[in-house]
Parts: sequence; C-alpha cells; structure tokens
Amino acid sequence: MATDSEHRPANADMKTVVVHTVQGPVEAEIVQTFLRSCGIESTTQGLAVQSVHPFTVDGMGKIKILVMENDAEAARQTIADFLAGNPEPDADQDL
Repeated sequence: MATDSEHRPANADMKTVVVHTVQGPVEAEIVQTFLRSCGIESTTQGLAVQSVHPFTVDGMGKIKILVMENDAEAARQTIADFLAGNPEPDADQDL
C-alpha cells in the first residue's frame, strides 16, 4: 500500500520565502517575468486585491515576491543583478 509521501510531489514539503517586495502589480509582473526567464518560478502575496484597489497608499499596494526555499539565494542574486542593470552573463560569453 502506498503512503501519502509517495504521492506528494518532491517539493511538497518545501517552504516559500519572500525574496523581494515591489509596489504594485506592474512591477511584480516585471520581476516575475525576469525570474521565470532565468528558470525560477515565483508567486506573489499582497494586502490589497489589485483588481479592486489598483492604486493604494500606506504600503497596502506592496506585493511580496515568493520563491521556493531552495531557489531563494539564486532569485535574490538575480533580482539584485537585474536592479543594478547587470543581467546575468550570456552563456556563450567567456568570463
């Protein structure tokens, strides 16, 4: 007889962690798209429902970008490089 652990995906017990916070859905989409292009999946969490309150004040418009715990360090470095204007080096480029 199979146990529950045999039916769960390998990352079912993995936690998500916040790697970045943005102000608004447009910025969140940009960061998520960049992470996805680097092979890092993410999700978001925010206080306000953006479709109901597209413009918020007092920090309610902040959106947290979360990734799986094992991708956190790579995601933070990728976002830092992106924000600094230093995208990851081309794979064909000699370092």
